[in-house]
Amino acid sequence: MGEQAYVLSDLHIGAGHGDPLEDFTSDDQLADFLDEIAGPETTLVINGDFVDFARIEPLSVRGLPSDLLWDDAASVAKLETALNGHTTTFGAISRFLDRGGRLRTTVGNHDLDFAWPRVQERFRQAVGGVADQVTFTTGATNYAGIHIEHGHQFTPENCPEDPDDFFHEWNNQRYLERVWGTDFLLSFFNDLHHEHPYADKLKPTALVAYHAIKNGWVPAGALLKLVLFLKRRGIALRGLASAVLDDANISPMSLVGAFEEESWRLLASQVVRSNPKEIARLIAALDRDDRAVLRQPKTVALETDVDFESERAETLGVFRDSREVRGARDRLSRPGVTSVVFGHTHEVIDGNLDGTHFNPGCWIPHLNLRDEDVRAKVQRDGVTRELLSDASMYRIRSCAVVIRPDRQRSRVELIEI
Repeated sequence: MGEQAYVLSDLHIGAGHGDPLEDFTSDDQLADFLDEIAGPETTLVINGDFVDFARIEPLSVRGLPSDLLWDDAASVAKLETALNGHTTTFGAISRFLDRGGRLRTTVGNHDLDFAWPRVQERFRQAVGGVADQVTFTTGATNYAGIHIEHGHQFTPENCPEDPDDFFHEWNNQRYLERVWGTDFLLSFFNDLHHEHPYADKLKPTALVAYHAIKNGWVPAGALLKLVLFLKRRGIALRGLASAVLDDANISPMSLVGAFEEESWRLLASQVVRSNPKEIARLIAALDRDDRAVLRQPKTVALETDVDFESERAETLGVFRDSREVRGARDRLSRPGVTSVVFGHTHEVIDGNLDGTHFNPGCWIPHLNLRDEDVRAKVQRDGVTRELLSDASMYRIRSCAVVIRPDRQRSRVELIEI
């Protein structure tokens, strides 16, 4: 069969079936696929967001600065939960390695934890691979001239300040950096997902948050929580709270002025006018730091006026330009690179840019907005709870990118599993 590599991306493995934040249900399918391709000439590349550490307990980051996540002990505990919750998948990886296969893992924004040496050591111990057989990289990997990179580096809301060094010391302890997108999950979106398990299966995520607030799927206080999160990012709180008097009045209408986008301002105005006493009560109950944040003149933009026919949607949804395409062109301009394979956006791309740009998409259910029935329902009824909770509207499109080395130019193709 010859030397070959298979690239998967965005499995988002969580705590296991039954956990409300678990999205990965394709253990049997993945195990069958790995058993089929296993062999000494096969390399498996999992191109980021392999394990979704931000969806596995312990999730608390209380007491830490707003730019820090958990330490390596918490990351190891999360990995242990994933290993126990997905024995079929990790058992198949172990068999794949036993048969001589090699595993390369590139780190994505949901699994920065794989950069911890202790996490790598525990993973190898669990699947039985040695160091040169199971490798981890925080950047890109190259296989036979093919540039493979997760892609969160092109989205500033999901990328650490330094993509290659995101450990920080605080109180003599090292912690992971808490990027904007992960903070969004922990501070706002995981709560929405608990109540509405379909919430993260429609991209962009900000669009779901908009309809959840607009349609009353979440309490009115969710708007305040979202505003606080968005305004808090990038604000240095040290010394800020001391400038806010205990009796300083903050109008509920300040939530309206927090947004740049007209659709969000109108929505905030409707929520505040419909729940003035509740919003006022919640604002009055804020601590000094949160009151200081709310009083800042900073505004935020979410860009929720999304075209459902769009060919592209970024993972978080607060930016919608074609940064992946620009990133692909940049990588293709490098010497020796003949094709690029990205992940991150969850969108399958089969040979864009004259057959040089690929993305295997994700292995979790998603709403197919190109389906005629879905488009018809959205055009008729909008984004409704009934639409989002209808399992028949979702599909899992499990794909891989296959790379077959060649001296002149390696062959790359997308396959559907």
